Amino acid sequence: MRFELDYLQEHGVTRLQVYGVLNHEAYQPMIMAALADMQVHGTAQLIVDLRHASLGMSMQETVSLPEINQALGVSLEQKVAIVITEANPKVNGVRLYEILAAHRGYDHKLFTRYPAALLWFIDRELYQVT
Repeated sequence: MRFELDYLQEHGVTRLQVYGVLNHEAYQPMIMAALADMQVHGTAQLIVDLRHASLGMSMQETVSLPEINQALGVSLEQKVAIVITEANPKVNGVRLYEILAAHRGYDHKLFTRYPAALLWFIDRELYQVT
């Protein structure tokens, strides 16, 4: 697994693109790198682009992610858009994560289209979450 971070200055958003198999062991260092990049750029907005990734986490590992985020210092003020293709066999695991994160107070949303995720940050009032 590898990941790339870039800052979309025109939108004030850090983008984390993930490639290969994302497993539980790689999650923590990846999130720590994203948090550091967000701090450098002074943003509280992150797009996690999983369109080119396979998710190698079990359901139990997925359930533990909100707790891991909390331990790593992910703030409730940070907004995270997670982009994954509808055809990804693990899309339901990401939906479960979205629900569990919301119960913890996080504003982390699942999108199946990258433009919709970016629009959520640009003008949240224009995008109706269904």
